[in-house]
Amino acid sequence: MANTELFVRRQPGGPFTIVDERMATGQVYFVNSTKTTYGADGVGKGRSPDRPFLTIDYAVGVATASQDDLILVDSCHAETITTPITMDKIGLSIVGLGYGMNRPVITPNAAIDAVTMTAARSTFENIIFAAPGTDSQTADVNIAAQYCALLNTYHVGSGSSTNKVSIVTITADGDDCLIDGFKLHNAVTALTGGGISLEGAATNIEICNFDIYDEIGLDLGAIFDAATATGVFIHDGTASNAKAATVVLEFGNNSEGCVHKVFINGRHTTMASNVVAGSGMAFFETYVVEEVSKSSLIQVAPPVDTD
Repeated sequence: MANTELFVRRQPGGPFTIVDERMATGQVYFVNSTKTTYGADGVGKGRSPDRPFLTIDYAVGVATASQDDLILVDSCHAETITTPITMDKIGLSIVGLGYGMNRPVITPNAAIDAVTMTAARSTFENIIFAAPGTDSQTADVNIAAQYCALLNTYHVGSGSSTNKVSIVTITADGDDCLIDGFKLHNAVTALTGGGISLEGAATNIEICNFDIYDEIGLDLGAIFDAATATGVFIHDGTASNAKAATVVLEFGNNSEGCVHKVFINGRHTTMASNVVAGSGMAFFETYVVEEVSKSSLIQVAPPVDTD
């Protein structure tokens, strides 16, 4: 018999709770850094929103692999981390509650990947990453396992004297991953990498519904490949790079796939040079703005048929 949409379950050490069983059939854990009176990172906590864990990483450690456990992070949760949150439990989901800017906030404060997804079917959703407290922070999220999803996250790229190298990195182990609802705003210091890096030869990567808004510079581009990824599908998004003579979308390592309905704002010498297509990326309905207040439609690939 299938579970109903609202399913009553008994939480050990806590009250009965009602859970949408479409979100999780495993255990549900709660995280809220503001509940210091009754909450704690310890035994007997985390199973009720009134007695939550105080940190995300502790909740990950308590979760069980391959049980589709769910960690719910309260909208008022704020956490500064100096060691990575490693999602090493298969099927684990970490979901922030709230909307808009009223969502949980992680502030990375070390030269680290703030969140590393090393187990298959990991999901990380609806959380804000603040400007880094340490310069050259390597990434907010590193996807290093199959079938992972990064959903509806917001990232601040830099502070007054600190920056992130790149925001999201996908390793060769990140096959069949999905990045949906990604938003980056970088306004203070240029990033020495860029927005989303295809750093390994992964396959079947989908990036959609994204907004990469840069005001100061992304040295390697908004989305770029450092290796030859295959089956890449990038669609329905906007991408900008304010750095002069620097591309917005860079596929010089000949990744293979398709770019569809992406609006590009760059500062390269021509509209066409704001994109490096490589030999394997096809572009359809791609709009490119080369200077402020100018617009055009450009077909980057394939070339015009001369027959």
